Amino acid sequence: MLSLSGNQLAGPIPPESGNLINLTDLFLHDTPLSGTLSLSLINLTMLNAFWFDNTDFCEPSEPNFQAWLQGIRDLRSTGCSIVSTKEIPLIPSWFSLETNHPNPFNPTTLIRYALPQHAPVHLTGYDVQGRRVAMLGAAEQPAGRYEITIEAGTLPSGLYFYRLEAGTFRAVRQMLLLR
Repeated sequence: MLSLSGNQLAGPIPPESGNLINLTDLFLHDTPLSGTLSLSLINLTMLNAFWFDNTDFCEPSEPNFQAWLQGIRDLRSTGCSIVSTKEIPLIPSWFSLETNHPNPFNPTTLIRYALPQHAPVHLTGYDVQGRRVAMLGAAEQPAGRYEITIEAGTLPSGLYFYRLEAGTFRAVRQMLLLR
């Protein structure tokens, strides 16, 4: 068993976590941990319990990862999945964050943003009460145009906001999830 719950560790969990092949219980809930869960976690074939609710983790939508998650007997997740992130090769002249499309959406939506220079990027989702519901992206990225497809998972219908922080640039947009 490995429990990191309730501590102040931040950032992603390392891909080397997939090397803990005899691990039976992994508790990461109630922490500021964030990012996309590592695909290497599917190596944890003995895992019976995996809690990562109340974190900023998103699940990769790869079929192998989703099948592995469904095989875990005691699962508590954030309900957010990143379907894909893609760089579009043109270098923009300024920072931008576009309105998601479609909007309203169910269950997936596309968010596009542009970076005129290399920057640390944080794309975060919030509910109307200002609570973080998902860390949609956190990485150093080179200049370019990007699009990220998000799957709402188990989030309820409602108004949400997404915020892009890239270097000194900050922008917020709203999106509507209709079930």
